[in-house]
Amino acid sequence: MQSTIVETLSRCRGVARVSELAADGHPSAAIDRLVARGGLVRLRRGWVALPDAHGDVVRAARLGGVLSCVSVLRPLGVWTGEDARLHLQVRRHSHVPDHGADVVTHRHHGLGVRPPRGAVD
Repeated sequence: MQSTIVETLSRCRGVARVSELAADGHPSAAIDRLVARGGLVRLRRGWVALPDAHGDVVRAARLGGVLSCVSVLRPLGVWTGEDARLHLQVRRHSHVPDHGADVVTHRHHGLGVRPPRGAVD
């Protein structure tokens, strides 16, 4: 049985690439209808989120990356020290504007690691 778009997004912490949803069998027309009805939010080109998706995951996707490093570990209860900045991973050659002192950008070098599903590394 095919899962719904909402079920698929829930497994990705509420945020995913449209191409990932399409690969799971969700046509772009169905995604567009959900956006039009307010069931999904477009974050940027090629990315959508559930309206109640976690703020840091949404922010990372809006900034052009995926949530990474201590920003993933902290909510899981792992001690991360005093670093409260948002950590995001971007592709190696991505153009990433300066997001300010509260954002740390990590470059993904593709060393045999498959890219994250959704917006969480």
